[in-house]
Parts: sequence; C-alpha cells; structure tokens
Amino acid sequence: MSSSSFLLFFFFFFFFLHVCHGQQQPYTGIQQLDCSGPSDSSVLGYSCSDGPRSCASYLTFRSTPPYQSPLQIAHLLAADADAIADANGIESVDYPVLPGQLLLVPTTCSCAGGRYQHNASYLVRRGDYYFKVANDTYQGLSTCQAVMAQNPYEARRIPVGARLEVPLRCACPTADQVAGGIKYLLTYLVGWGDSLRSIAERFPTDYLFVLMYPNSLTANSTLFPFSTLLVPLAAEPAARVPTTSLLAEKSGRIGDRDLRIKFFYRSKKLKYWLRRGRKF
Repeated sequence: MSSSSFLLFFFFFFFFLHVCHGQQQPYTGIQQLDCSGPSDSSVLGYSCSDGPRSCASYLTFRSTPPYQSPLQIAHLLAADADAIADANGIESVDYPVLPGQLLLVPTTCSCAGGRYQHNASYLVRRGDYYFKVANDTYQGLSTCQAVMAQNPYEARRIPVGARLEVPLRCACPTADQVAGGIKYLLTYLVGWGDSLRSIAERFPTDYLFVLMYPNSLTANSTLFPFSTLLVPLAAEPAARVPTTSLLAEKSGRIGDRDLRIKFFYRSKKLKYWLRRGRKF
C-alpha cells in the first residue's frame, strides 16, 4: 500500500468512527433462539438513548408463501404496499415476487420504552407460538423475547384468534451519523451463507468497518440466520425484484419447434407448464 493510500485509509477510518460514535448496538448472535434462557437487553430491540424519537427507516424481508406480493408483505409488517412496490421496482402491489427474494420495506421507526421499534400486529393461528411467530413468520425481524415482553399470554397458551403486538427491530441515525452523511439505518435480515462482506456488497457501504462498528462486530465475527444487522446508508436504497408477472408468458424457438411457456401462480406455489407447438 502506498503512503498516500495508507493515509487515505486512516482518514476514512477515523471519519467513520466519528460518524458511528454513540450508535454501537450489540449484535444478538443466537440469543434470540432461546426464548426462556438468559439474554441481555439487545434481544428486546435497539437502544434509542442517543437518537431521535422517530425517523424514516428500512426493513428487509424475504418473500415466502403466503407473503410474496407487496400487499401481503405490507399487511404482515404494517407497512405501505405502494412504498414497498416503488422501492423494489415492482409495477403493482398485487404482483407476487419469486420466493426467496430480499425486499426493501420502507417504514417509520419510533422510540418506545428506551427501544426503537416498528409495531406490527399478528393474528394468531392454530399451532402458533412465540418462537414460530418471531423467527418463522417474521424471519427474525423480532425476537421471541421481545414479543413475549409486549403480550400477556403464556408461552404455550396463546389463544387462536388473539392479536399479538410484534415489535420489529429498527433504529434511527444519531446526530453524529447524520452529520457524517448517514440518512437511514436499514435492518438487514441475516440469511444462510451471509457474511459481513457479502452484506456490505449489497448496499453502497464502501468500507467493511462501516458495517462492523455500528453492530459491535469484528472482521472475524460469526453471523447467524434469524438475526439482524444495521446497515448505515447515505441515500435511499433501491432494488429491482423479479416478479411472476415478468415471467408471465414467453415464446421462443428451439430448433424448428415453438416453445411456449406460461406461468401460473396458484395455491401459493409457482407452477409452470411447458408444451411444444400448442397454445394454452
């Protein structure tokens, strides 16, 4: 590394330390997987002791049946369907997204009881329990400990048809971060195979330590699925998520035969039929 590059690196390093100062949030690791075990307060949400009372923020969510269209996801996360569609380049709020796609969810984050959260409401179905709601339905955007803390029902005796208050994990930039150019904190859902580097490459975060420092992590930290990280952003993120509408009906030539493909979205599954030389 040349001397000029070395000096430039340290300039940005200390600049971003200043930007991130006061907004270190403990990473939950695997604490959210043990609903009844000992855990620190980080599983209840991100602290709002050093930030504003509310702000615009972003959540992430991976499309999965029955939550695959902006409208369905908005209903689950108490968000705006049109805003989800716009942020992800989806033409209609009714268009289902291909399973497993990571969507951006614009929302409002607010401080309550010393913790940031975005409040959602969930209607209990047969077979639901706190861990399942937090980690399966909400994919780790909340924790079983946080949901239990805000609802009166015993862990294994949640009545079918009850309404659960679900605090979703979010956070606001501190004054130091705003002064340094950070406008939003995005709550990223860690998935299987994710690393700090792969997450940083998804967003305009040029330096890995910009992602590590706000989450109290090091370069060697292990990330776990169903946990969240805060990603500092200087501008609104944008995505282009493929939907089943983009695959609705296509024609092509294979040798001398026509191949017509039509995709159907039925019974929460993407089914397809291939037929040669025949319209349907």
